[in-house]
Amino acid sequence: MKIAQLIPSPAMTGPVTVAHELSQLLAKKAEVDLFYFDEKNGYRWTNGRKISFFKLSRKWREYDILHSHTLRPDLFSAIQKTFNPGVRTVATLHNFFPVEYRIEYPIPHAIAGTAFHYLALKNKDALVAITPEMKRYYQGKRLQNVRYIPNTRILPQPTEYIRQLALRISDWKGNSILLMTIGTVNERKNLFTIIPLLIANPEWKWIHIGTGPLMTKLKEKISDQKLQHRVLLQGHIDGGSALLPVADVLLLPSLSEGFPLVVLEAFQAGIPVVVNDIRTFQELFSSEVLRCRPSDVVQFSSAVSAAIHQKAQLTEAAYRRFQKDFSPDVVSAAYLSLYENLL
Repeated sequence: MKIAQLIPSPAMTGPVTVAHELSQLLAKKAEVDLFYFDEKNGYRWTNGRKISFFKLSRKWREYDILHSHTLRPDLFSAIQKTFNPGVRTVATLHNFFPVEYRIEYPIPHAIAGTAFHYLALKNKDALVAITPEMKRYYQGKRLQNVRYIPNTRILPQPTEYIRQLALRISDWKGNSILLMTIGTVNERKNLFTIIPLLIANPEWKWIHIGTGPLMTKLKEKISDQKLQHRVLLQGHIDGGSALLPVADVLLLPSLSEGFPLVVLEAFQAGIPVVVNDIRTFQELFSSEVLRCRPSDVVQFSSAVSAAIHQKAQLTEAAYRRFQKDFSPDVVSAAYLSLYENLL
């Protein structure tokens, strides 16, 4: 079996990370090539090939499967399928893209992007939703052949820089409880709910890894509450999730999520997880995480305290769940089965 994985660029966003690791896993059982359209933010890969979005080619007939990730690759594979009708096309739906476009872009761009994306998905032989909620959502939009396959994630190994940074963070942490968040600083991540949590629990500290459009506003709020000495905003760090072992609890107060890779990383790192009580988390996870309403600081505090005291129980359940449903072997086998059924 010969598979082409299509991504927009090598910049390590969530969907690209998934596609990259999936390619490595599938390469153990099939011939897999990775293609992208442009370099971005200085990322360059030796194991991927740059192609032109605008070039039609018969070479795609060499592949049994074209598997695309996000809008441009989805459009590209739809166009190529028109000229190479024998190839089977698969697209992974990494998020609720109509919602994401409304958040990220002006209304005219969001409307156009949504229309083009739905058009690109219409002729796919299979669509993969990464959560049960997402599967129902897109089936409700009358997309055909949607099935659920969860994400997987391999916890990155720490570099020397990460190891040295972890030592400095541990020194800063001292005897405090250290809360960690990882991701983009935007409305959806709901990170501002952590400020009242810190005010209510003066023995706790917080580190965030990542940046985003609300970073300046977040810094201002932290300064207004005179919490600078208890908050460490690290910005973007390549392989930053390798810092998870220095934390006591991982927090995800997100208002919505696709499939949070950082939770799978925490499962492997042995760090308890507290999440917002939203449908995505309700359906994906059960006793291996604790859910709460972050807007209720008393409930949020209680959940974090419970996670600290129940660490052994939670992390053991989390690791078992990871091995059963989210491990690289389980997820890659599900994709191989999907491909084989299409041929």
